[in-house]
Amino acid sequence: MPSADAAFLPERWQGLGCFLGRELALVSAAAREAALREWRDVTEAERAIDDRLAVGLVGGTGVGKSTLVNALAGAEISATGERRPTTSRVVAYRHARTRLPEALPRADIADPEVVHGTDALERVVILDFPDFDSVEELHHEVLERFCPHLDVLIVLVDDMKYADARLFELLRRLPQARENLRPVLNKVDRLDRRYAGRWRAVAGEILDDLHAKLEAHAGIRVPREGMLAISAWNAFLAASPGSAGSADSGASAGSGPAACGAGDFPELVRFLHDYRQEKRRRAAKELNLEARKRALARRLAAEALAPEAAERVERGAARLEERSAELRRALAGTPAALFTRDERRRIASASLVRAAGRLGFPVDFLVTLAGHLRLRSRERRAARVAVTPARVCEHYRAYLDAAENAVREAALDLGD
Repeated sequence: MPSADAAFLPERWQGLGCFLGRELALVSAAAREAALREWRDVTEAERAIDDRLAVGLVGGTGVGKSTLVNALAGAEISATGERRPTTSRVVAYRHARTRLPEALPRADIADPEVVHGTDALERVVILDFPDFDSVEELHHEVLERFCPHLDVLIVLVDDMKYADARLFELLRRLPQARENLRPVLNKVDRLDRRYAGRWRAVAGEILDDLHAKLEAHAGIRVPREGMLAISAWNAFLAASPGSAGSADSGASAGSGPAACGAGDFPELVRFLHDYRQEKRRRAAKELNLEARKRALARRLAAEALAPEAAERVERGAARLEERSAELRRALAGTPAALFTRDERRRIASASLVRAAGRLGFPVDFLVTLAGHLRLRSRERRAARVAVTPARVCEHYRAYLDAAENAVREAALDLGD
């Protein structure tokens, strides 16, 4: 079985599929079948990679997800406020020329889809998920159904909810590659009102704390420099000055941008706009598939290398090394010079004739003719001894006997 941390070359991944396709002594039938289903899902996803990017937007109640969608689109395409805490479906935002990926669980998507004309987001499908801190467990189940199909995940928090234990519980189960995870602190305009002139330092302290908590409570290590502090509300105002209404508490209609402006919002826009390059979209998808492959290998290793299973593996490895040493000794004691000089010539000539036959006329004719003339000129030479399978077997008899003994003893070892 491949190492849990090694990159999966195509042949290694196919080998794992073959491995899971047969009964396993160290893995339960239920675990093997579940792993085989995951292997098939990943293999199909790898075969069907397309050029649409599915971006998941996850956050708690009132952190400003709908406002962020509007700011990214530069227009009010998302209804903010009252429907957010009550919906249990995913709100999908897509460009008029971009269809939703076929693999998405359609029953969980709110109807109708939100269709826009923002060209910068043409190949990007944004999926706004129900609030993770809702009392409805269904919201967690919805996200888990979508997770294998999400390419990039934006985790939106604010200064009040960034340390919610339910957030870390949710993130701990995500299959996305850490490179495709982007934590974002929203509402720095609120920090600016509370800590005049110090919002950047306060936001930095919050992000430092979030960075530490992600690693400690969710096992997620993301680059600190990739964690952003933004004001989605100010970014929306800057993009559409005539709009009214706010999803963010503490900001009122018609209020102008605070001194902090939109914070790191331009960095978030650049992060998403980079995915306009097809190779970037494909690279993000491949990173996620690689992460799922490693996770599958880790689960199998945890099952197969439980203490009692590990002990069996160690015993088997020791016995295998004993058998291998016996075979090496038997082979070392067998002389290598089996063929005479004339036999080697005959073998080379026969190989050349077979190769020439694949090249066709006139190469095959010339090679055959040359071989015929060479044989006629040597008719009076002593008869050659043909190299037969029986002669080879007799020459390697000691080694073959040792191999048969090793097979019999290995069968007894497996019986144990």
